[in-house]
Amino acid sequence: MTQKDQKNQIKNLLACTERLLCCMTEVQQDMDEAAKSIKQQKLLSDEIASKLENKLKELREETKNYTDICGETGIKNLMEASMSEAKHVLTEQLHLIEKEERRLAYKRFKSLQSLDPDTNEHILSYKNELKELLDAYEKAPSDEKIKKKLDAYSTFMQALDETDSAKVIAYILELSSVFDNQLLGKAFVARTIKEASKESDQTDIIVEESNDKPAKDNEAVEDAQLLSEIAAAKQLPFIRDEDVACYTLEIEKGKEEKKVGTKSFLNEIRAKFATENGLVLTCLDTFGVLSIQFLALATKKSMITLEMSFRYLFEKGYIRIYKIPGLDSFYSLSAKAWKVMQSREARNFLKIKGVVYDNQAKNEMNLEVDEESVNAAFARIAYLRLLNTFYEIIQPNTSMKEAVFDECFMAVLKDTSSIIMIGIFWSLKGSKDEEILLEHIRESVNYGTDYVIVAGLNRDYAVCNADYIVKEMTFDPKCVICYDLLKNEYFEYVSNDPFSPKKLLEKKENQSVKLESKVENKAENKAESKAENKAESKAESKVENKAENKSEDQLEGELKSKLESQSKDQLECQPENQFEDQLPDQSADSSKDEIQNACMMIVEEKTYCATAYLDAVKDTNEQYKMLYEQLAYAVNDPKMRCSYDSHKIFAMYPQNEDILTNYLMLSTCLRNFFMNHIEYDYEMKALYENMKSIPMTQAYPELMSAAYRMVQFKGKFHKGIDCYADYRLRDQMKIERRLENLAVRAKGYYESYVLGQPKNHKNVKRFVDTWKLVFAEDGEMASYLQAIMNGEYEYASLFRVNLLINFISDGCTAEYSNLNREKLGNYINDCWDKSKTNGGTKFKTSNLMSDLRNNLTNAMEKVIGITCEWIDLASGRSRSENDAGEKRYREIKSDLRAELKAAEKIVQKKETAEDIYVQAGKAVLAQTIKELLARLDGRYKEESHKYFYIDFLRGSEVLLDEEYFPDKRGNFADFEKLSLPARILRHSKLELLSFEEKLEHIFKEYGDDYGAAEQILDYMQKNRNATEEYNIQASKEQAGKDAQIRLNNFIENLELAQSYGQIEETKENKKEKIQKIANEWFAYADETKNYGFFKRILEEYEKKLHEDAKVRGEALLREVEGIENNDTLDECRKKRIAAIKSMIECQNYTVAEDLLSKINSEETDEEREIRGTDYLAKFIEEYDYNYKAVANSSKSLSDLAVVRIHNKDEKWAKRLIDNWMNNGQALGQYKLTALLEALGFLDAQVKEQAKLGRIENYMVTIPTVVGRKANYKHPIAAFGSKAQTEGFRVACLFGKYDADRLIEELKNMGNSKNTLVLLDYALSLPDRRLFAKKIKASFSDKVFAVIDRVLLMFLVNNYSVQFINQILMSVMMPFSYCQPYVWDSSKVMPPEIFIGRQEELEKIESPSGVNIVYGGRQLGKSALLKKAKMDIDFDENNNRAVYIEIKSMDYERAAKKICCELYDAGVLKEEIDTTDWDVLARAIKKRLLDDKEERIPYLLLLLDEADTFIESCTEVNFKPFDALKEIQNIGMDRFKFVIAGLHNIVRFKRDAALSNNSVITHLSSITIRPFHTKDARQLLEEPLYCLGFRFPKERQALISLILASTNYFPGLIQLYCANLIEAMKKDDYAGYDEGNTPAYEVTQKHIKKVLSDPSFMNQIREKFEITLKLDEDNMYYIIALLMAYLYHQNANSAADSEGFSAEDIKEAAIGVGINQVAVQKTQIINGLMQELLELNILRHTVNEKYLFSRYSFFQMMGTSDEIDSRLLEYMENQ
Repeated sequence: MTQKDQKNQIKNLLACTERLLCCMTEVQQDMDEAAKSIKQQKLLSDEIASKLENKLKELREETKNYTDICGETGIKNLMEASMSEAKHVLTEQLHLIEKEERRLAYKRFKSLQSLDPDTNEHILSYKNELKELLDAYEKAPSDEKIKKKLDAYSTFMQALDETDSAKVIAYILELSSVFDNQLLGKAFVARTIKEASKESDQTDIIVEESNDKPAKDNEAVEDAQLLSEIAAAKQLPFIRDEDVACYTLEIEKGKEEKKVGTKSFLNEIRAKFATENGLVLTCLDTFGVLSIQFLALATKKSMITLEMSFRYLFEKGYIRIYKIPGLDSFYSLSAKAWKVMQSREARNFLKIKGVVYDNQAKNEMNLEVDEESVNAAFARIAYLRLLNTFYEIIQPNTSMKEAVFDECFMAVLKDTSSIIMIGIFWSLKGSKDEEILLEHIRESVNYGTDYVIVAGLNRDYAVCNADYIVKEMTFDPKCVICYDLLKNEYFEYVSNDPFSPKKLLEKKENQSVKLESKVENKAENKAESKAENKAESKAESKVENKAENKSEDQLEGELKSKLESQSKDQLECQPENQFEDQLPDQSADSSKDEIQNACMMIVEEKTYCATAYLDAVKDTNEQYKMLYEQLAYAVNDPKMRCSYDSHKIFAMYPQNEDILTNYLMLSTCLRNFFMNHIEYDYEMKALYENMKSIPMTQAYPELMSAAYRMVQFKGKFHKGIDCYADYRLRDQMKIERRLENLAVRAKGYYESYVLGQPKNHKNVKRFVDTWKLVFAEDGEMASYLQAIMNGEYEYASLFRVNLLINFISDGCTAEYSNLNREKLGNYINDCWDKSKTNGGTKFKTSNLMSDLRNNLTNAMEKVIGITCEWIDLASGRSRSENDAGEKRYREIKSDLRAELKAAEKIVQKKETAEDIYVQAGKAVLAQTIKELLARLDGRYKEESHKYFYIDFLRGSEVLLDEEYFPDKRGNFADFEKLSLPARILRHSKLELLSFEEKLEHIFKEYGDDYGAAEQILDYMQKNRNATEEYNIQASKEQAGKDAQIRLNNFIENLELAQSYGQIEETKENKKEKIQKIANEWFAYADETKNYGFFKRILEEYEKKLHEDAKVRGEALLREVEGIENNDTLDECRKKRIAAIKSMIECQNYTVAEDLLSKINSEETDEEREIRGTDYLAKFIEEYDYNYKAVANSSKSLSDLAVVRIHNKDEKWAKRLIDNWMNNGQALGQYKLTALLEALGFLDAQVKEQAKLGRIENYMVTIPTVVGRKANYKHPIAAFGSKAQTEGFRVACLFGKYDADRLIEELKNMGNSKNTLVLLDYALSLPDRRLFAKKIKASFSDKVFAVIDRVLLMFLVNNYSVQFINQILMSVMMPFSYCQPYVWDSSKVMPPEIFIGRQEELEKIESPSGVNIVYGGRQLGKSALLKKAKMDIDFDENNNRAVYIEIKSMDYERAAKKICCELYDAGVLKEEIDTTDWDVLARAIKKRLLDDKEERIPYLLLLLDEADTFIESCTEVNFKPFDALKEIQNIGMDRFKFVIAGLHNIVRFKRDAALSNNSVITHLSSITIRPFHTKDARQLLEEPLYCLGFRFPKERQALISLILASTNYFPGLIQLYCANLIEAMKKDDYAGYDEGNTPAYEVTQKHIKKVLSDPSFMNQIREKFEITLKLDEDNMYYIIALLMAYLYHQNANSAADSEGFSAEDIKEAAIGVGINQVAVQKTQIINGLMQELLELNILRHTVNEKYLFSRYSFFQMMGTSDEIDSRLLEYMENQ
């Protein structure tokens, strides 16, 4: 049990004792009162009895509680003592524990220390004070003042242990009365004060002696004692826990440490820094741990490139960073990397040989550091330090072996010298590795040794370790060198004198002559044993390489080899050039161009371009990341939020001789020395010395003198000169004005963040709760804002401490540039976790990510930024003239300024023959000096930092975000011209406009970048420049509307381009990607109001699309040329080729491919025309004449229209007039019947219905013509076949109507029935056309058609008895809405829309026709069978036809269903229920031969969807077919069966043909193929023509485009046409102008409206895939996948392919492991491909190979990754 637990239990017991004493006292009082009553022989009152009963019950409960606690704590003897005695004992015990706590706290305080000597002196003063207080306390223990001060020291240590930042702040406030701010800041803000090891101070501080010690956990004590005894017995040098207690191990893990597949792993390793990545991972697999310095040393690789690789692998989650604050860091493989690197593919790729380890083996190898073992981390840091030191000294011929265990290591470096390096950092538990360590050392000793380096945590431990090793291994003590890790010092074991590792170099040089001689002799001897010069040369080369430098493709000195002791499991490291051929070209020349571009920008005084340029370039090439950071710090780029400190600068500028980097370093150092970003910069002097060592600084003595002054100043006062610079000496009014502005901003933030709700919270309740926690009214953020709003400057210092603890990087000042985003993220995470219990079930266990996190982070950064600025201004208000730093600044300012001025003059002086790098470097340095002078002189404006990038707004290439940084949104990685680097480069070469000119361009020349305009106006206002007034709000609104239209047009054009086949999609869905980019940029433009830039982006993409599309055109032209060269062409084919070339020229590649696929077709090329008069055009042409004739509503139509009767047509025309409505009089049933007959509705049956309000209402049905096939003259089923089954309504309207009133009247009628409206009014043409638009948008289910006086007069003047109904529909329906197409095969297709297939229909209906119908999906098999049933059933001969769908039924279930259906249809008079086909056949024969019942001359049995049925028939040798065939034998033309299914029926037929006994070989069949062009055009054009759509001759290519896009499949044609009609219902009326339509000329614009509907394109894709997946084995689909796979594998372009054969498909199937195809014979595969050709999926090329008949089919198969995934599914399912 811990002391803390024991203390809590004693407190609980003490509290319980107090309650018992109180309870006993109360019981005693009640008992006394009761005893008094009893003594007086009085009755006890209820009150006394009840009270006494309750008190006794309470006493029992408290007693039980007391005994339970005593039992748990083991203090049972207290149960026998009185409560007063128990209280006394417990109080004494608690007192002793608290005394012990104080004693330990005082002892810990005395052990406090810091790396900073000044701070140590400061701590020492408090240590002395503590000693004095303790002495005083011993003399006067009752002095409360002394005790209070001592308590503060105890509280100080509690505060050090505290992790809750809010509690730390409370502690600071409590301690501020005893300790000064400097100590508190160092201890709790900078965290630079820590406890030292025990041996630094062996003196214990004892306040009070006590024989009683707090109890400890017995088990833990026993374990520790046991380990100690074992270690002592073996005399092991283990490290005491208290000596490492002040050190912590920090482990940083990448953001993506999740499970990863081998393929993804290899792709990520190849993506960037492939060579370095392979090297790092292989070496980590070999050595377990690495540092960048050692790997750079051993491989002679650039530190910068290696650092980029390490950083990349860390971010991907493949490596982890381990570090102990104050010491080094090192890298190790993550669990994610370890696991994936055990795969065979990964190890082969990385060239790692040897075993593959399981998790147990991994644990035994100790390659991963225990997260709680700081000792293990010490061992690895020491190991890497020794490697760095000694490998560098003897590296040229080094061979090496090593072994790193949990908390110890050994390594051997062998050259002419042999060095054994040993490190022991055992904790009590870690000493278990003793035997294995000694075993490895013994093996190494056998080969001899010159030096033994023994490492330990400090000097004493190093000596202890050496004692142990010398004793165990009998080394010569004189060759043992000790290494002190903490002080990084070497000393000799025997003499204790310092030792320099360079001594080894001297010994090595003395031995080198002997080695060379030995090597030469060896080479000569070897050469003599070989034959002639070739052998000699080979021997010399081999020996020389081995002796001097073993190959550049290996790590120096076999670094990349695994332990020699593990020779059988040796892991070879990756050669350096292994990955280079898998890496994008990152040659020196390409990088040189980028750097030269940046330098040129700097030289041309556009440094803002250079920083933005490198920042953009680094996003796609990380090798520029370091250079960008260097330049950003050199010029103080606001986007970088530079926080200057020497440690960071050392890391940023690795030592090299690059002239540009050196200049940048000079500038950065000057800023670091000048700025006030960190108080205690311990490496500043070292940085200054490093700066002095740069050769070029000799040319700038004044600059170095100025730098020295700044270093001295900052070192003494712990503040940079910038803190006192003159630009900060603002007058009081200016400070107050800025504080007022901050108060206004704070109020806005308070209202938005604290009082308001978060924006874009996406309805995530937990996020809203988190936001409320962060911005709670009593929270930190709200407190900051309230203080700023109310001017409560006394809180500035407290807020500063709070910011330093929670949000600012350790050791830095409270400036926004020092914001630590990791701390900020942790703060957010804490709030997110706290809100967990408040949220819903969603997002409870997930992290706060993406946009939601960004929203919260941005809001907090704004509040923190304004608070930092407020604290700075608040401190400026109270700036003291007695400040020592202020005085010193005044003393040195003049000299410092003079030195900087002199340096500026020298730097600006141009030398002859300076290259671009020198010029750029000097320009940056001059710019830095100029800025520092401005700060000193007071000329510097702080807002200039904010507007660093403002000049980008003077051009049109680069926009700025809300922080005035270059806006990097939008990804144009595939479009170099629009990439941010390219745009910045163009901007840098522009002659820029002034801000006034730019505003003029935006507002008056349709520049439309109004967001940029607002930023310019803001900048000009801050700089007090007068500006012209602009109506910016109105301009923004209009530009937004124009941009929406532009976006819609762009997306429609994109869809049309894909439909034309202009977009190649090989590796990705390019169209979707471009559309996504366009939408994102529109959203960005709408947010920022920069619409002009959005417009330019769309224009550039449209140009690029057409340019990229030329590749496909060139491929198609080559195919055409092949046809021209190989064949003799007749006139027909010459015309076709001319048409193909014409389509290629206009980039309509879909039609060009369609024509190519039919180059040898026998179909006629004559364009189909709908013959006859265009009555719609004539109606519009004569409209004015007819309108004037009947417009007088006061007169009846019969009075206005005079018809002379000369012929039959005029006679019927007069009947129209005579039976029309007469000025509001009821029409009546008789006249309506006559009118309908005159309109072509013959034999119409009219029934009068109840009025709809005042509207006459009739129901009309057209009788079915019995005995003959119906001949519908128009495609409108509502007034054709549906009028026979459902009827239609006739409504009579009188009075004046316009379009709107007429629509409302129709809505009032209800849309339950198709309706013909008779309107006794003349609609004007504008009203009629407006009505046409509105009715399409208002009604969708039922048809509403209107006949008014004008239309009726047109019918009268153009009457034709034979065609009147057709004429009526052609002029009435364009002004209505009707959907004649039925694209869903499950729905009944009206006979009007059954077009084409006459030959196939005749073969199905004829008694002597076919028995088997097969074909792919979407081709109309079911429609054919249903049409046959409609034609035959109850025809004039009383024949019968029964259609039965037997989908998914075997032969037995099918028999039962056929029995039922035949009975239900009245064919069978008796109901039977059988699965026996012979019984079914006898029943059918019996019925057909029965002359007593109503005779059936001919019975047609149509069985649809019969694939499962046929498959099951193979089990019984096709007996059901025999039974059906037997029925056909009863007589000529009496019975026939037709079975329809998918394409695989062909294969069944072929298989069955092998058996002579099967009847199936005698059955005839037909294949249903896609439409011929003639039928396809008829289906496309005739229904559309009736609805007013026209395809002008000059746009006939649109018809070809539609047919090609639908692959001539009837179902897809209907779907396409249906969507053409549906597009009219949208608000934009498919782009038509209601003032001029109908008629509707089909244009590209209309086609685009259809294609831009995502659901339509998805339906096309789904139906295409259904067509390929005909059966269970999906052979057609797999072949199509393999074909698409070969397209993608094409080296040049998927669009540029010459075709593939069946052999190619088979080879591909073998290659990817699709056995289903690989095992097939080539003839079988070729047959399947031939069937795909019949389906129009494939087409033949000139060389008789196959390609997809449309490039769009290839695109529908998916991207490269999608196809790989689908093929993988078929591989896995085999």
